[in-house]
Formats: sequence, structure tokens, C-alpha cells
Amino acid sequence: MRRVAISGAGVVSPLGNSLQEFHRSLAEARAGIPSLPAEIAQGSGVKVGGLVDWRPAALFKEAEAANLDRVSQFGLAAGGEAIAARGLELAGAQRERAGVYWGTGMGGAHTLEASFKTVYGAA
Repeated sequence: MRRVAISGAGVVSPLGNSLQEFHRSLAEARAGIPSLPAEIAQGSGVKVGGLVDWRPAALFKEAEAANLDRVSQFGLAAGGEAIAARGLELAGAQRERAGVYWGTGMGGAHTLEASFKTVYGAA
């Protein structure tokens, strides 16, 4: 049996984009899946949803952000938070032995849709 050490955590979610914000939101019993604003819900039939307040310019150069799906940006931000919080410096053999557990419901759907439109010429 192999041993695993969980050395850090990072969060990008409707309840906050850091572990500290996330914990504060939980302590305040804040709803992460509220009613959607009319301009977002209009015509979709969807009335509730989890919206992430995300500003990629805080972490990525414009060209980097343009080449990364939004959910990939979330993963990199959360992973960076986890590494920074523990002061880890992953180099050499450590880098080869490190891993990430990442949970997402359907990350990358926007990129997938855009790719289909490109391939099949749909507008």
C-alpha cells in the first residue's frame, strides 16, 4: 500500500477564490448556488447557478489567459494556492512525485463547444 500526504489545498468556487474566502463563506452560511441574475438566466430556463467571480488578469498574462480554458485557469490558481500555502518548492524528483486531485463537474465545456464550431463551421 502506498502512502499519500495531503500537503495543501486551494479553492476557486462560487464561495470564494481562496481557501480563506471559502472558509469564511461557509462560516457565514453563504449560498453558493443562488438565483441567477436575469441577464444570465434569460432564455435558458435555468434559474439557479454557481457563479465564480473570476479575474484572470490577476494571475495570467493576457496571452496565457487566452490560451487556457477558464476551468484550466481555476485549476492552476487553486494548485498554485495549495503549493504556496505550504511553501513547497517542487524541483527534480519531488516534481516527478507530486500529484493533484482535481474535482470538476464539466470543466472545459465552453472550449469543447468552440472547438466543435470551428471544426463543423457552425455559428
